[in-house]
Amino acid sequence: MNPTKQYIGAGLIALGLFLVWMLAVPAYNKISAYQSAIHDRQATLDERSKIFQHIQDLNGQLRANVGDTRRFAAVIPTKKELAELISAIDRIALNAGIQVSEINVSENRQGKETYNSMSLSLKIVGQYANLLSFFDGIEKNIRLLDVLTTEISRDVGSPTLSVKVIANAYFLK
Repeated sequence: MNPTKQYIGAGLIALGLFLVWMLAVPAYNKISAYQSAIHDRQATLDERSKIFQHIQDLNGQLRANVGDTRRFAAVIPTKKELAELISAIDRIALNAGIQVSEINVSENRQGKETYNSMSLSLKIVGQYANLLSFFDGIEKNIRLLDVLTTEISRDVGSPTLSVKVIANAYFLK
């Protein structure tokens, strides 16, 4: 064989290896970087899919518990609704057969709680059985009323009792 042909063959092989080294290795590094980016994107996509599925599950639970949510809104309303509260107390008193002589309302602001409360001071007059019926009506009322104190007094010779009740009613902020 001719030595020039050998040198040309060796040169072409060296040039081929050089070109492979210059073109293929950077492409291989880019492919590795792309695979890493694809893996990161896939992890992000999987995480978002889980979050979306969790949101769909929560929406399903919310739809399933609409009745409970409405009942909670009735127990602790979103607004103060003072007129509704007073009319409910008056209706309970009327059904129990007692007379409400005075109602005082003041708003209590709670600190970091998610609700506020109204303090109610009631003066009612009636017989013992009617007062028990009134407190039973307060207990069974859909609106949450928390009776804090009860002061009972009776005039001498009178069958009626005078009662002063202090209670709290709650509403959301």
